[in-house]
Amino acid sequence: MKNHTSRIRMIIPILVIVALLVAGTVYLLPKLQPAPATTSPAPVYQTVKVAQGYLTASVTARGAVRANQTAVLPWQTTGTVSKVNFEVGQTVQTGQVLATLDATSLPQNVILARSDLVAAQRALDNLRDSASARAQAQLAVTQAFNALDDAQQHRTNLDYRSTADQVAAANAGYILAQDEVDRLQGYYDTVSSRPEDDPTRALALANLENAKKKRDKAQINLNWYKGKADPKDIAEADAAVAVAQARLEDAQREWERLRNGTDPKDIAAAQARVDAIQATLNLARITAPFDGTLTVVSSKAGDEITPGALAFQLDDLSRLYVDVLVPQAEINRVQPGQTATLSLDAIPGKGLAGQVTEVSWAAKTIAGVVNYGVSIQVTDKSTEIRPGMTLIATIALTQPKQAILIPEGAIRTQAGKPVVYLLKSGSPVPVPISLGIQANHQREVLDGDVHAGDLVILNPSH
Repeated sequence: MKNHTSRIRMIIPILVIVALLVAGTVYLLPKLQPAPATTSPAPVYQTVKVAQGYLTASVTARGAVRANQTAVLPWQTTGTVSKVNFEVGQTVQTGQVLATLDATSLPQNVILARSDLVAAQRALDNLRDSASARAQAQLAVTQAFNALDDAQQHRTNLDYRSTADQVAAANAGYILAQDEVDRLQGYYDTVSSRPEDDPTRALALANLENAKKKRDKAQINLNWYKGKADPKDIAEADAAVAVAQARLEDAQREWERLRNGTDPKDIAAAQARVDAIQATLNLARITAPFDGTLTVVSSKAGDEITPGALAFQLDDLSRLYVDVLVPQAEINRVQPGQTATLSLDAIPGKGLAGQVTEVSWAAKTIAGVVNYGVSIQVTDKSTEIRPGMTLIATIALTQPKQAILIPEGAIRTQAGKPVVYLLKSGSPVPVPISLGIQANHQREVLDGDVHAGDLVILNPSH
């Protein structure tokens, strides 16, 4: 029993030591094993879908609306306004009298101009009449010469009605005509016994009669060449020559009287005097220089005015324009005919259409920036738009077209050529592209394996 107890006492310490060794091994074993490898977090890409839409390159500039034509009409003399014929907003036509001054209030030189104009106009008319008479006299001389030549030729023809050659030619014509009559008469004799309604007989008879008429004319012609003029005809021809000669002499005398008449310079001077006096008279009124709308009416009946005082402003509102300045970097892309969208400050939310009509060649430098003027016609008709209104004009430099569009921020370069990175199966894939126009921070893709709906990476790590 004692030995058994002793043996147990010896085993217990051994078991305690073994337990401690096992516990230490369990505790130390994880620490002795190598640590697992650390993994990096997956990259996060910012992407947008490739779009397909319409893109138009454009340039934007600020400007103001102006009328097609504008005239500021001031008074040019002193006086009292007697009548104003139109109000603001009314349309007028060229030459219409807009307002007049009281005749009794005008300066003395304007009042006297009325009588001066009568005298000046009379002097001009006299000069013009003299010039017209001189031209008529010269024409009459020419006509008289021609009439005398015709009369003398007719008289000569009566003395020398014909030459031997003319008589011979007329006789030959008669002989040939008679021979033709004889030939056709013989043929008709062979068919004359046929019935009157026989076509052959009828044609033969018609030909024979025509031949006889030609022979008779040839006989008359021959007789005329062989004959002599009637004494009565000769007397009439002599009288006609005398009358023509007298008329020529009369015309020549009239021409000599007028040939050194009014100098054209004198007429021009007289006309200038009439125009100057008329201009003085026009100081008493204001007329419309073109068709338009009165946008300012500053005069009222009874006003005492002085030279330079504003009376009216006339604007041609049939066409409205916008003048803007375009920087030199963009001006070569602006051409007449391009369309524009006009956003007016006074009409928010409403855009009007326009069209470029003129691109200036003269530069305007403002704060060191070189600009060029561009005129745009407002093609939309709107009663809300008025001259002087400010606006922003967006000029379309290209025609709208459907294209593959990518954000400008997604474009990178490889070997000097543009590429974009598409996200495919979770990885960025570089795709070479060719670029077109740019607008609104987007670029047109002309060529490349990029399609609508692809995911393009905005922040590639490459």
